Amino acid sequence: PLVLVVDDYADAREMYAESLRVCGFRVAEAADGLAALHLARTLTPDVILMDLSLPGLDGWEATRQLKADARTRHIP
Repeated sequence: PLVLVVDDYADAREMYAESLRVCGFRVAEAADGLAALHLARTLTPDVILMDLSLPGLDGWEATRQLKADARTRHIP
């Protein structure tokens, strides 16, 4: 399964990503909401772990946009 990890804090993002890789998951990473939208739409991950406090487009709005998009609304 592919997990998209979205966090603007690089250390946290790397920690989550490495822990998931050790468990056998494939991982994509994004540092902000716009990158998360792009990766979610192009990679169609199985799940997204979204930080809610992101610079620019925050995690709340990114999640709203993903849930409003027929291509990504199914992703938990």
